[in-house]
Amino acid sequence: CNRMSYVVEAAIGIDDKAATATRGWFRALHGSLPKALPLIARGKQLVENDSDPLAVATQAYAAGSAHTAAFDWPLAIEHMELAHRIVQEQCPDNPWLLTSIRYHLGFAWYYLGETQRTARELEGWIAEARERNDTFAVALLVGIGYGFSRHLLRDDPEAALEELESSAALIPPAPYSFPHLGNAFATITCLLYRGGSSALRYLDSHEAQHSDAFLLKSGTGLGARNIF
Repeated sequence: CNRMSYVVEAAIGIDDKAATATRGWFRALHGSLPKALPLIARGKQLVENDSDPLAVATQAYAAGSAHTAAFDWPLAIEHMELAHRIVQEQCPDNPWLLTSIRYHLGFAWYYLGETQRTARELEGWIAEARERNDTFAVALLVGIGYGFSRHLLRDDPEAALEELESSAALIPPAPYSFPHLGNAFATITCLLYRGGSSALRYLDSHEAQHSDAFLLKSGTGLGARNIF
């Protein structure tokens, strides 16, 4: 799969009813959650009486992703868990949307300190993605979804690095999108965990790739790059 990201497809490709919340997501992604919140609220109003569960789930997903972009983990989780429940129970034929929700949940739980839950849930979700041969989903869940962290909880950074390397090898190197960002951040985390100078060497060797990536030049992406 060579999509720009599951985020964009999930947020835009469903229904006009989700367009308002999607605009809110774009505002939040570029660092303006206060401007995003009225759009998110309006998007919720538009689907309140909607009988289409996919429209409701997509709106909840877009709202959760907007709060994620602003590092507002509690509200991100609240929206994403609602979206996950609806998609899993009523829209099971949308694996790409389910994957988008799941990788958001993985790192939101992790940053709230729910590391055991992240490890437990991601173990099963990665297995599901492998079973359906969805390499894009595996890369997202292992990297930006913090699935790699389950290996660190077992004190096995080498297993985490091997999984990150193998999942990255199955996705196109360009365009640079969320799977690449997640893989880079996860790899650096594992190398720092292992110790030594390997994390610095990794950053140096990938500097050109990160410098040229549009995703890392503004808003949330720029913030992520500054963490590097």
